[in-house]
Amino acid sequence: SVIDIVTGTPQPALEGSANAPTARLPIATTATPMGPARAYAKIAEPAVAASAPVGAASSSISESPEIPKEGPASVAVGRAVASGITDPITVKGAKASVPIGKMYQVVFVTSEVAPFSKTGGLGEAMDGLPMALAALGHRVMVISPRYDQYKEAWDTSFWSSLNMSGKDEKVHFYHTFKQKVDYIFVDHPTFLERVDGLSGAK
Repeated sequence: SVIDIVTGTPQPALEGSANAPTARLPIATTATPMGPARAYAKIAEPAVAASAPVGAASSSISESPEIPKEGPASVAVGRAVASGITDPITVKGAKASVPIGKMYQVVFVTSEVAPFSKTGGLGEAMDGLPMALAALGHRVMVISPRYDQYKEAWDTSFWSSLNMSGKDEKVHFYHTFKQKVDYIFVDHPTFLERVDGLSGAK
């Protein structure tokens, strides 16, 4: 059951049949509990070690990228190994890459996204992360309030309504496409009335 999964001892297991690699993860041989991410990193160790530079005898070796032994990079290598790829790491110049076997449709719903709106780190993260995922081949969409009259965004002519505190509020949608990322801006008088924009129209 879900309660057993949450309260039980962590074990290396598949996160879900739809997203998991075709090969099963190895069972932990140590007494230390191990979750899925660490299990993937564990089976990635031989491939990561094989790709590590063995000295600095030549400039090409000294400039070879160092693959992290933990974190998202090692998990990506572990997933590739678990899916049956024997030599998953490809190095081009100073950049290493791992093939991705499954593409996803990712939607970010955020209160701000640079360069359209930004007050801190969230806006910057929503500027870089969606583009990075789109560059890997995933389909990515960002949904954010329309705080100003963004010249890049066009009117979709689509209206909808939401019930808030017993009152139907109409919302309007704008769209733009930049660097393989779809941006959807939700338009409502609250956003344009409360925030001073760049257009000077208020």
